[in-house]
Amino acid sequence: MALVGTPRGHGQSRLSFPSSQSNEVWIMIRKSTLLCSTITLLSLGLSAHGQPTGDSAAEMPSAAQQEMNALQDMNDATADSMRKTNARIEMMQKYLKDQGMMDDYESGVHGDTNQDGSVDSSDLPFKLSFDKALDVAEQHEVNMAREADDESPDQRRADAYKDVVKSSWDHLHEKMAEVNSMSDYLVKKGKFDDFKEWATDQNAAAAAAFDKERAEKSKAAVDEQNAETDKAKKELQARKAQLKAEHQKFLQTAWDHYKFNMEEYTKRFKYANKYRNGNWNGYGGGWGYGYGGW
Repeated sequence: MALVGTPRGHGQSRLSFPSSQSNEVWIMIRKSTLLCSTITLLSLGLSAHGQPTGDSAAEMPSAAQQEMNALQDMNDATADSMRKTNARIEMMQKYLKDQGMMDDYESGVHGDTNQDGSVDSSDLPFKLSFDKALDVAEQHEVNMAREADDESPDQRRADAYKDVVKSSWDHLHEKMAEVNSMSDYLVKKGKFDDFKEWATDQNAAAAAAFDKERAEKSKAAVDEQNAETDKAKKELQARKAQLKAEHQKFLQTAWDHYKFNMEEYTKRFKYANKYRNGNWNGYGGGWGYGYGGW
């Protein structure tokens, strides 16, 4: 099972440790100091696709552009590694505080591999220099044959950005040395295995809390959606009822008008027949010659 909350790296310890700690565990601790971004950059360099030829070679970006692209890749990798390293530091510090060991840890010097009295990036058992890492990244840029931008940066801009990335790179290595120092302390105290179990439990609890929160948010979203659906259904039913009532009212009015008109028409027809010309009091016409005249 991979260690959660500890760095990854290469190298062997110069220190002796309790017999209860296996060599394999200690080697894993010392290996933990290898920079994650170094592995990434080396892997990218090994997976190169070969030198560009033909038209691709003609479209190769300038040296300044290649360096800028490589620096941007390094900066992205460094930022990701810094985030992971800070998370490891936070977890290890939390463990030391929970165990009441933080004061004891801070009172001593741990992880001083070169025994110069201070703990810094020079104590890391394996450290890829910034220039070497940049060289690997630039080689990868050449192999990728990335197309040049319309406006390539001048060398002064690339140099300025290089200083920024190098500062981040150096800061990351100092953080890695801090992780290495706490790892060294835990091994000396015989607490490394306990820390692994604790870290596993912490991550499991965090994952469970995350799943619970996600489930609660999902349920809340579903409930909200259902409420919106029910509201829409009720509004639709109310609108249908309103339209039905309006339709019934319209029909009733139309029927009333029709009935009134028919009654009036019937009356007019009745009296028109009764009092039409030549038909008064039941006496038919025919006053003329040959038609029943008196």
